[in-house]
Formats: sequence, C-alpha cells, structure tokens
Amino acid sequence: MSDTVLMTATVQPNTNIFVSQSDPEMRMRQYQEAIAAMRTGISKSVDLVIVETSGADPSSLTALLSPAGRTATRVINFDATESDPERGKGRVEADALRHAIRIVRDQKGALATVHKVTGRLIVANAARIFAALPGPIVRVRSTLDRTFVDTRVISARAQEWESVVLRDSAFIDESSGVYLEHTVAASLAHAAALKQIRLERFPARPRIWGQSGSTGGTYSGGPNSAVSGAWGWIERQLAEVASRKQV
Repeated sequence: MSDTVLMTATVQPNTNIFVSQSDPEMRMRQYQEAIAAMRTGISKSVDLVIVETSGADPSSLTALLSPAGRTATRVINFDATESDPERGKGRVEADALRHAIRIVRDQKGALATVHKVTGRLIVANAARIFAALPGPIVRVRSTLDRTFVDTRVISARAQEWESVVLRDSAFIDESSGVYLEHTVAASLAHAAALKQIRLERFPARPRIWGQSGSTGGTYSGGPNSAVSGAWGWIERQLAEVASRKQV
C-alpha cells in the first residue's frame, strides 16, 4: 500500500481572517512551485493529492509537472461553502482535509498513511521524514506542553486522521483565538492520554521553506527563519525543542 502526500491549497482566499497573501496570481505561483518540488522530492510510488478550496483549475496547479508527474498527481476540489469560512481558514482547511482523507480512505483503506503538508510550503527533506506508519501513530511537532502543534506537516493513518486529528475541528474560531493548531493539540493530547495513539517525532526535523499564509513571513528551513507574529513565536519554541529533542 503506497503512502499519500496530501497538500492543501486555496488560490483565491475564501476568508479575510489572518490572511497575509491574498494575490491569487502570486498564490498560484507558490502552489505550482511547491507542488512541483514535492512531486520531484518524493518517490514515484507515493501518491500526491492536492485538495483545493476555491475552485481553481486543476491543470493550472499542476502546470509545472512533467506529463508523468501530472498523471501521478490528483487535484480534489472542495466547496468552501460546505464549511464555515467565517470561522477562519483553519476551519475550511480542516473540513477540506476531512473530505480528501475520506476519498483516500475509500480508495486505499483506513490503514493508509497520509502525510499532510500546507500547500504553498516546500518540505525540502520530505523523502526522509515521510514513511508508512505501522500502527495508531501520529507524527507531529508541538510545544513541550502540547497545547499547540505545528499543523504544517502531520503524518497519520486515515483512520487516526478522522477519529483523532480532526475530531475537534468544529471548535475552530479564529476570531476568538481558537486555531486548527489548538484543536489538533487538544485531540492528540486526549487520545494519547487514553493510549489510543502514540505520538512520535519525525525521523528528522522538517525543513520547511516558503511564505506563511498567516503572517507573510518567510520560513527558511532553519532556526533563523524570519517569521513574525504567532508563527514566529511557535517557530522559536519548536526550534528550541528541536535543538534538544522533538516531541
């Protein structure tokens, strides 16, 4: 059974809450570059799926891929009106992920491993950190107190995505300060305490490059990334954790 890398995409933002880069042309270019980098950075046996939430043309998203790459890449459209954009982009992202993971599960089974990546970002060491998971394991980076997780890169099997990772996403309300990162952290902490899952670190620290959709800052793949605001804080915390031990 092959793994699936699932990238999220919203070419035309469907909410104005904490969206720093709203130019559709710029966003499309960033998605195209990230998708091309991912397709060439992972094994040909790994499926690449993009779930897009604004009705963008699938062929435009995969425009930089070779003919073989386009054949091996699937774009799934999710209608954001089926979510609640007024609660922020994290709520739409969670519902889009649930939609796409249901499709992956139906095709590959509940035990299929799905590696989620925020779509405009490049994970330079994807081939090194992504591997099939042998059981109810979730790989994710978090703060030491586990109240905030890095949702840019998460690995879990389809059934854990549905029953654990996305379980509390209905509570997302970014205008009230409750983000996807908080609800995932709460779900994981609860399930881990009940021995329903095992939380693991990635084999290596994910090397992330690109522009933050929330702050507009740039992730440079190292501890000196110039990222401001809330993500600047979390990057500093996670960089400190990574320098000792990932959790």
